[in-house]
Amino acid sequence: MCYAEFAARVPLAGSAYTYTYVTIGEMCAFVIGWNLILEYVIGNASVARTFTGYLNHLTGDHIIPYLSTHLRMNISSLAPYLDVFAFAIVMTMTMLLVVGVKESATLTKMFTMLNLLVLSFVAVCGLFTEQWSNWSIDATQVPNASKCAQIGDVLEQHKQCCARPDGCGEGGFTPYGFSGVVAGAATCFFAFVGFDVIATTGEEARNPSKTIPLAILVSLGICCFFYMATSTTLTLMTPYFEIDSDAPFVVVFDKIGWTVSAFLVSIGAVCALSTSLLGSMFSMPRVVLAMARDGLLFECFAYISPSLKTPVVATLCSGLFAGTMAALFDVGSLVEMMSIGTLMAYTVVAASVLMLR
Repeated sequence: MCYAEFAARVPLAGSAYTYTYVTIGEMCAFVIGWNLILEYVIGNASVARTFTGYLNHLTGDHIIPYLSTHLRMNISSLAPYLDVFAFAIVMTMTMLLVVGVKESATLTKMFTMLNLLVLSFVAVCGLFTEQWSNWSIDATQVPNASKCAQIGDVLEQHKQCCARPDGCGEGGFTPYGFSGVVAGAATCFFAFVGFDVIATTGEEARNPSKTIPLAILVSLGICCFFYMATSTTLTLMTPYFEIDSDAPFVVVFDKIGWTVSAFLVSIGAVCALSTSLLGSMFSMPRVVLAMARDGLLFECFAYISPSLKTPVVATLCSGLFAGTMAALFDVGSLVEMMSIGTLMAYTVVAASVLMLR
């Protein structure tokens, strides 16, 4: 709601950076601008890493084993392997955005429609295979550290539980208790950070004071509905401790023997991730452009190609930065790095609305 109000009052590129600059001042805006850049870079990188997971399933589980064998990185703070596929995906999207906004917008519309169809398909199909008992699993059926020690050959889907000191919780509807709900909400928050992307398009929208607030509210509603529908379906189709972290729906459909559905979901997931990547990468150069215009970054980042009408230098540098992060870090580390910066940006925007009034 705060972003929607700002988008109507200050229809300029830059999102939270511009709003902070107008309301509080240059110093705070500089910090928020870098927070936004971090948010977009890490968001792009995490989506690209997930992209590799779904491509791996589409190719018959060949990509990740190959990368793990030939491009392994034995550094504790980095990902297990160098993800060159994620880097290539980010750079491909970057070049598409350099070519022009209209072309990338058309592709995004096509992918979004396909994405919504696949999400609807997943939610409906899940109704035919749901097991309500998955929401009330007895504690004796949940893998934990002591049980793992007794089992010689640990099942693949239980390895994640066995790696945790407390196993996989106590079963039931809230297996990790209230603290687990709070921890889960902190991570799920990552799924809703994209709405500020809409606010960065203020200079390119035809009627920003009306369309941008409406777009923010409608997109939030749609995302919330499908997020609840698909997560409900997923947890009813399989026990929570057997959910695959790389490509959950594909693995679940394979498990129940719906191979064609698994393939369709993989295609839909790739399209969905492409849409997310394009949207986030579209916004990042606009923040860099806004900061360069104000003299807070190098002037070259404000260059707009006369023929392409896009911020070429800002887009290329942003893509290179995001691609490097995608190649080096895993999704879990990326999400954790991103949350604190995003929280700070959102808090400042909310405070700025009060000051603007």
